[in-house]
Amino acid sequence: MKIIILGSNGMLGSYLSSANLFQDHELILMNRKEFNNFDFIRPDNLIELIDSKKPDVIINCVAITSIDECENDQALATVINAETPIMIAAYCNDNNIQLLHISTDHFFDDNGDFAHSEKDKVKLLNHYAESKFQAERGILSASSKSLVLRTSIVGRTSQQRSFLDWAIESIKSEKKLFLFDDAFTSFIHCKQLAEIIQMLISARTTGLYNVSCSDVFSKADFVIKLANSMNKNLNYEIKSVQSLSPPRPSSCGLSSTKLSNNLAFVLPSLQDLIDCIIDEERQLSIG
Repeated sequence: MKIIILGSNGMLGSYLSSANLFQDHELILMNRKEFNNFDFIRPDNLIELIDSKKPDVIINCVAITSIDECENDQALATVINAETPIMIAAYCNDNNIQLLHISTDHFFDDNGDFAHSEKDKVKLLNHYAESKFQAERGILSASSKSLVLRTSIVGRTSQQRSFLDWAIESIKSEKKLFLFDDAFTSFIHCKQLAEIIQMLISARTTGLYNVSCSDVFSKADFVIKLANSMNKNLNYEIKSVQSLSPPRPSSCGLSSTKLSNNLAFVLPSLQDLIDCIIDEERQLSIG
């Protein structure tokens, strides 16, 4: 099977590319460094590039995830986060290609640590959420062969720009942190998600699924628990996510019961997530 990873040098794309999960398949890693015509602003050229490789599966990891960037250039965010992925979905439908698209958890607000299902009503607070929700609806409408995953990922990056990069380096340096105790989530590590993606592709799963940690917790609780597991004292002050502008959703917990029931899969807990991070840090320190 031939699998294309769009955005293979991004955070999730890098984990998918290096995890040896697809060693029995041909992986084609697409990003702007490898292909000059890899450009989500020019979808016709991008689809022509994809078509030249004749894939069986496409995994789309490309998105503008910065809320500030999405607000500052809404037209660009709409093209990259929604319009181009929808065009790719239509192409996949016409060519019998399986598409897996990564969405977000930024669709809920005002109900604390509630774990939202795929059927719960959404509340869109910013253009990032609007563009990602537009993509979900368009992709699932354009192709019956599509799989859309709502998730919230953490992982390390070579550029040291991720939330987890910031948290770990701040903990190590013992700098003062400002943490949100009213921003709830269900983080899953990129390594854990990559393994689930491999299973979903093998099962040829379609539709909309949440993929998350089995627990809902605040971002403050996550960082505090991580610092404790690293045996570090944490210097922090609690703040409210409501202080941020553009507005961010405060209640992003997800329920992945549909996934665990349909695939008989045991989802990682918060402790499993922390253990995965600590294990990765140990390996990075060795290698």
